Amino acid sequence: LEFRRVLFRSFLKKKANTGIIEKNGPFLRKSETVDNLENIIEDFISECILCPLCKNPEFTAEHLKKAYIKTCKACGHSRTDL
Repeated sequence: LEFRRVLFRSFLKKKANTGIIEKNGPFLRKSETVDNLENIIEDFISECILCPLCKNPEFTAEHLKKAYIKTCKACGHSRTDL
């Protein structure tokens, strides 16, 4: 559930779109093309999921107040995400 919410918020910011998340799922106020959605998802995975050094998607996340410290399980690289 949290992953969907973070992805949806990322999408709204990049496309300057508005929307809401309800029980049935996220709803956009403006329509988008499939290509736009795919590009946003690919960017999100590259920026937020994959390690910037080794491109491995496996990491641990520690929550500190308003940020997350993510540590790659493969290479040990750490980074802070807001």
